[in-house]
Amino acid sequence: MQIINVGFYPPPYGGISIHLQRLMEYLVEKYPSQSILIDISGIKKNVPYVRNMKGVKLALFLMRQKASIVHLHVFTTKILGVAFLLRMRHKVILSLHNERFLEDMRMSGIFWEKLMRFFISRMDKVIVDSEKCRALAASFVEKGKIAVVPEFIAPRTIPPVEELEVLRLRKMHRFLLSSNAFTISFHGGEDTYGIDLLVEMMRWLVDEAQLDVGMVFLLPEIGDHDYFELISKKIEKYGLKDRFLFLTRPVPEASSLWRISDLVIRATNTDGNSLTVLEALSVGVPVLASDCTLRPEGTLLFKT
Repeated sequence: MQIINVGFYPPPYGGISIHLQRLMEYLVEKYPSQSILIDISGIKKNVPYVRNMKGVKLALFLMRQKASIVHLHVFTTKILGVAFLLRMRHKVILSLHNERFLEDMRMSGIFWEKLMRFFISRMDKVIVDSEKCRALAASFVEKGKIAVVPEFIAPRTIPPVEELEVLRLRKMHRFLLSSNAFTISFHGGEDTYGIDLLVEMMRWLVDEAQLDVGMVFLLPEIGDHDYFELISKKIEKYGLKDRFLFLTRPVPEASSLWRISDLVIRATNTDGNSLTVLEALSVGVPVLASDCTLRPEGTLLFKT
């Protein structure tokens, strides 16, 4: 049976798109002629098993396919509506990749929220990544339809770091800290990824704790340039320009950076089953993370 995944393939670079990239590598190796990824990012990819389409074109493509497993990694009202109709022919699975799905639905308005709940409740299977997410989904989906599947897929290979500015920072300072975001965003009126918090932390570590420390922050897509400029000015004001590095381009494998770090920090005020945390722990590097969600065993926590 054909397996059709629908979501994002990098770029853009984020936890879900990286997860899908690794998932497809596994599926294509095991089921080479039966695995397709539909990338809805609008950014064309020249990858044999990736097809770029969205909207009506995507709906028509799925409707014309023979009986398949259609695995959705996004949920908009339109996509869920199409998925509801597709169930007449296909087995349809929906993955909810973080615990914000209820909040995201509420932001659509009461009518659309109820419609989305109805569509999701009719999926053949709903996959979540934690027991907390299972409890949230169980408020409107039959318990027997919900499966908890940790979404971490380790990278097959971890190449050495090649970014010269990163290697320079590693060489210059006793301790190297690292963190990341796929883009600058805000949640509850606050910096989602805690970049502002990390800057204040660095000022304290250097000025008050007198530690020789550097920080690399992976930010493949800046997003909010005004906020980025504001943070950059604060870094300069604190005298951290040679210690706080924003890497504003994608890297081949983020685990390459985690592996040479002394500590990886996840300072988010909302999160799912963070790929960053799982990657860092898998290569044996300590992780300090906010307690905004359940974290894997071994993670050092701080209060959100």
